[in-house]
Amino acid sequence: MEARGVFFILMALTALFMPFSSPNVISTVYDVVVPEVRSTAQAVEYFIENSGAAFAPVLAGIIADAFDMGTSILWVSIGAWAVCFCFYLGTLFFIDGDIAALRARMARRGAVERAGEGAQGLLYKADSGRGGRLVEGGWRDACGGRTG
Repeated sequence: MEARGVFFILMALTALFMPFSSPNVISTVYDVVVPEVRSTAQAVEYFIENSGAAFAPVLAGIIADAFDMGTSILWVSIGAWAVCFCFYLGTLFFIDGDIAALRARMARRGAVERAGEGAQGLLYKADSGRGGRLVEGGWRDACGGRTG
C-alpha cells in the first residue's frame, strides 16, 4: 500500500525544519571567533559541512551494496544526525566560557581604542596578532621592517 500523500507531507515538513540549525551554527561560530578570522571560520565550517554532503552518497552506495537502498538512506541520515547531536552536545560544555573569553578580549580592545595609541596601544598591537617586536621608534616585524 502506498501512502504518497503522507510521504509528501512528511518530506515537506522535513524540508521546512531541517535547515533550522544552520543559522545557529554559523552564529555560534561568530560568537567565539575574533572578527579578523570570522570569514575563515565560516569557510572551515562550510568545508566540513560540504565534505560530509559529498561523502554521503559514497557511503550510501557502500551500505546499499551490502544491504539495500532503504537501509542505506536510513543509516546515513540517522548517522549524520547522531554525529551532529554529539557535536552540539559537546559545544554545550565549552560555549559559555568561549563566548565570555571573546567578549572580554573585545572589551579590552574597545578600552584600548577609547584610550588611544598610548601605552595601552601596545596591548592592542600584541593582541591583534600582528607579531613583531617593540623597538625604539615603533614595531618591527621578524625581517626588520616597520609594522606601525
